[in-house]
Amino acid sequence: MRSRILKHAAANHTNRSYYLFALTGGTRARLARKLPLEKKFRVADWRELGSAEFPYDTTRFYDLKVENTGSRIRAFVDDTLLIDATDEAILGGKAGLTADVPARFADFRVTASSETEHAVRFATAPRHRASPP
Repeated sequence: MRSRILKHAAANHTNRSYYLFALTGGTRARLARKLPLEKKFRVADWRELGSAEFPYDTTRFYDLKVENTGSRIRAFVDDTLLIDATDEAILGGKAGLTADVPARFADFRVTASSETEHAVRFATAPRHRASPP
């Protein structure tokens, strides 16, 4: 089973670069960034940001969570912090899920910190203008 949580690049003006948090090989959790350019045709290049031993059972569900604050990326499985990394290449973008083997996903959510939520509400609030005399 390989689960992925992606954050697509807005800062790089391409969706070919993203972060990957995956359970892989039956024994490992991995955090990496896909590089936007390939050295070989259709062979992805990755920058490893961190990994941790994590033997997993493909017959059960796991709660995968990624927290991203500025350049800090923290990856959790079942509320246990496994990887804490920093990377400044992609500071904004989208979130999504994908799998290259049979997988099931449930309860996918994207949330924002209270500071970010306040900033978004302020930026999108209607502006009051004085009526012309």
